[in-house]
Amino acid sequence: MIDLILISHTYEKQREAIDAVIQAVKDGEISEERIDESVSRILALKQKRKTGENHEYNREKFAKKRHIEFAKKLTEQSITIVKNDDDLLPLNHNKKTVLLWPSNIETSPVIETNKQASTLGHFLHGRLNHFSELPLSTDEAVFNACKDSEQIIIATFNLTQDKETLHTTKEFINQFHQKTILCAFGNPYDFLVAPDVSAYVAAYDIRPITLHSVAKTLCSVGETRPKLPVKLPI
Repeated sequence: MIDLILISHTYEKQREAIDAVIQAVKDGEISEERIDESVSRILALKQKRKTGENHEYNREKFAKKRHIEFAKKLTEQSITIVKNDDDLLPLNHNKKTVLLWPSNIETSPVIETNKQASTLGHFLHGRLNHFSELPLSTDEAVFNACKDSEQIIIATFNLTQDKETLHTTKEFINQFHQKTILCAFGNPYDFLVAPDVSAYVAAYDIRPITLHSVAKTLCSVGETRPKLPVKLPI
C-alpha cells in the first residue's frame, strides 16, 4: 500500500502531480477516505520519529569510521548490473581502458549543477594498469583512443535531458558497442535510449561515495543489488 509519492523534479511537475490527485478524487478513482487513511499513517510515523522536534547537532556523532564503512557497504549494494553481455564485467585489469566522462553534468532545475572535482576516473586510477580518462566528445583524438582501447566506459547522467550528449553517446555505442560499458549516474532509464551496449550499470547519484562503489563494482563485481528498483521494458 502506497501512502506517499515523492515528486522531486520541477515545480511544474509537482503541481501536475497535485492536480492529478485532485482530479482522481473528482473522478471517483481515489476516495477522500483513502487519502485520509494515508495522511493518518504518515502523521503517526512522523510523531513516532519525532520529526517535529529540534535536535541539537553534534559533529562528534557523525563521520565515524564505522558510519563511513557502513555507508560504503550500502552504496555498493545499491549498484545494479543490468546487463553484462560477453562478460565484460569485471573489467580486465590488463586491457587498455578508456573512460569517457561528460564535461558538465547538469542535473535538473531543482538540483545544482554538479561541479565536484571527483570523477569515476579518480576511483579507477590504480585499479587498472592501462587506463585513461577523456571527455565525452566527438573529437578525433577521443575517437582514435576508443578505437585503440579494448574496454570503454561511458558515464551518463539522465541522457534524455541533453540531446547533444545523447547524440555523442549513441555515436560511440554504434561504433564500439561490443566493448562498451554504460554507467548511468542518475535514473536507470538511460538504458532505454542506448540499449545496444554490451554492459550496463545503474547507479542513482554521483556523489564520491557512489563513484567509489561503481569503480569497485566494475573491477571486482562484488555484492550488488540483484535487480532494479523499477521495471524497464527490455
